[in-house]
Amino acid sequence: MKFALKHKNWTVEDWKWVIWSDETKINFTGPDGGKQCWVKDAGFSSKLVKPTVKFGGGCIMIWGCMTWEGIGTMCMVIGRMDSSQYIEMLDEKLTKTMLEMCNGYSLTNLIL
Repeated sequence: MKFALKHKNWTVEDWKWVIWSDETKINFTGPDGGKQCWVKDAGFSSKLVKPTVKFGGGCIMIWGCMTWEGIGTMCMVIGRMDSSQYIEMLDEKLTKTMLEMCNGYSLTNLIL
């Protein structure tokens, strides 16, 4: 709510300067949480059993961004992201997006 109130008077021109970024984990074999279902008096039925994958099936983590001008750089995160990997990724990928999409403005003028 704080964010919305702070920016409620921004114009479209103001929002054009925002770079939105996020990361997501994509599982190869379904969601993190297991699903369970109890069917009263069903006994064993192969129709009610869902096969599993040993060792969780794996996942990848992806970071990406977008601007008013379009989709920015996307990259795969290797392993667990720590602060140094996050800073390195921002330095490489976010800077690349800023240079490609900010119409030749100097980076020093873009960073507030």
